[in-house]
Amino acid sequence: MIKYASILLLTLILSQASQLMAIDIQCNEHQSRCVTQDKDLVVGDRVGVFNKYNELVAVGKVKTMEGAKRSFKVYKNYGTIYQGYKVSLLDSDINQISQVEERYSLYRPHADYNYGASLGIASLAVGEYLSGVEFSGYGQQNLTIKC
Repeated sequence: MIKYASILLLTLILSQASQLMAIDIQCNEHQSRCVTQDKDLVVGDRVGVFNKYNELVAVGKVKTMEGAKRSFKVYKNYGTIYQGYKVSLLDSDINQISQVEERYSLYRPHADYNYGASLGIASLAVGEYLSGVEFSGYGQQNLTIKC
């Protein structure tokens, strides 16, 4: 019984290890410079920031190293960078932003405002002939709540 309990506990710990060991990204207010802890990156590496759907959110270049910390300058933002996102090395043959946009799936933020309209014509034959026209439309403001 103790053997099964210890195996279950070990399995539980190992299944959560990737989340416990996750590397956080910290950026300045304008998200022009970010810091991450990744020993595999060196000065001059081109990096991408990816969300949980593997969409490219930002492109940057490693500028400084201090211990395990790597600081990179963000050259192109496609969206807001959050802590849960991962930093990954981009392909070495990429030299321009246009090549990045062709090769990777980019994050596209939702529109700030949506709208739509419909037009309908109805005819009704109960007793006397009756026809009508209906027009409707809507507008929707998309709100982003930052926690």
